[in-house]
Amino acid sequence: MELSLSGFFLGLLLLAIPYYIIASMGLRLMGKFTRALLLLIVKLAVVALCVALLVKVDSPWLNFPFVLLMAVLAGAEMLHRARVKGWRLLLPVAVALAVSVSVFGLYVLFLVIHVPGVPSASCLLPVAGLLLGHVTIVGGKAVDTFYCGLAYHGRLYDYLRSNGATHREAVDSFVRRAMTRVISTEAASMVAIVGGSAPVLMWALVLSGVGVITAAALQLLLMIALCAASLTAVALALRLARHYAFDDYDRLAHVKESMTKDETK
Repeated sequence: MELSLSGFFLGLLLLAIPYYIIASMGLRLMGKFTRALLLLIVKLAVVALCVALLVKVDSPWLNFPFVLLMAVLAGAEMLHRARVKGWRLLLPVAVALAVSVSVFGLYVLFLVIHVPGVPSASCLLPVAGLLLGHVTIVGGKAVDTFYCGLAYHGRLYDYLRSNGATHREAVDSFVRRAMTRVISTEAASMVAIVGGSAPVLMWALVLSGVGVITAAALQLLLMIALCAASLTAVALALRLARHYAFDDYDRLAHVKESMTKDETK
């Protein structure tokens, strides 16, 4: 499938509809909508240029470091979504994302799709991008739940410790809340996926020459991989980053200071 220049500009004409509605209804959203649109264009342009270069060169010495860079950027976005400030959590979160995406991405490529040899950029980057995008959204909610729980319910941690619970047992109560949110989000995604992004992905697969049944099967397997990757990434991130919320004596420290102002109001 090819996109002609005329088709591209005809597609851009659809922007007249949201701009007309914003202007005609007197909504004070013109600047916000325009900034979001420009940011989208810039992000798409940067990603497209990077991917085009990687696909053209198609070298594993560039592809895999680019995936690691994507993991670091996704980790920063994940912490931003969780409204956690500071850079001390970026390394453990980025490591968790990189490990999860590498394991499940290569699992899908080698054992599910049966890619022969070293995955090319055209195979590796879409799978890594899908995994990172999904894990970032779900993981941001989980990290937000974990640190908000510590910030708002720190007395519960002190209560559990004073009643004989070990540090790990007390922290695990907050980890379980975070993992519960991950699983709840994944369950909601599975229910809504057929009416959401699934038709778009299946349409793209069918247009690329994949049979309808195969496209549906790949959609199912991809959803399972996304779920497994998000659960693994969140569990690993919380395991690696949890000690940043405590001092050397296992007392809560710097939790509220690590949250943004909106979180601690």
